[in-house]
This record gives sequence, structure tokens and C-alpha cells, in this order.
Amino acid sequence: MACSEQGRTAEEKGKWHLKVIEVKQGQRLSLQKHKNRSEFWIIAEGEARVQKGEEVLKLKPGDTVTFEKEELHRLEGITNVTFVEVSFGDHDENDITRVSDDYGR
Repeated sequence: MACSEQGRTAEEKGKWHLKVIEVKQGQRLSLQKHKNRSEFWIIAEGEARVQKGEEVLKLKPGDTVTFEKEELHRLEGITNVTFVEVSFGDHDENDITRVSDDYGR
């Protein structure tokens, strides 16, 4: 069986989108949800406190979490943290409902 390798971009429009996000220690993302996409996160470096709905998780490198459409979520850096976000569905930065935001967005 032959195998070939093909390069791909980090996005397939309307299907999935990949981002690498860094959050400094003590900082946190907005408490948010999305109508048109779900998300999968994997912690690459550092430790994070993650809100998933009403549940709060403490994650370390290699840990993963999935958020369904409309599920509230937020990440806070316990230390400086880097994570990979893969969103599935219609990726549009305007598809963010912020319930709470430290930066007034």
C-alpha cells in the first residue's frame, strides 16, 4: 500500500479552524459561548483553570476539553499557559456571545 503526504493549511473553511492561544498567569478569557461552532482545546504548556458550563476543571499539559455549541466556557492562566484550539463548524470571530469580560469587549 502506497502512502503519500500532502501539506494542508491550518484551516478548512466552514469545517474547522486551528489557533494557538497564549494566556498570561492571572489573566483570563471572556466567559463566552458560540452559536455556530464547537471547540476542542489541548493544553500545550502551563496550567489552566477552565470553566465548562457550571464545572471548573484544572488542566495541565496534555489535558483536553471539548465544548459543544452554546456551552459557556472560559480559561484562566494559573501559570502562563499555551493551548491549541480547534473549532468545528462555521468559524466567525463575530460568533462570540460574551457573558462576562474583564476587558470590556
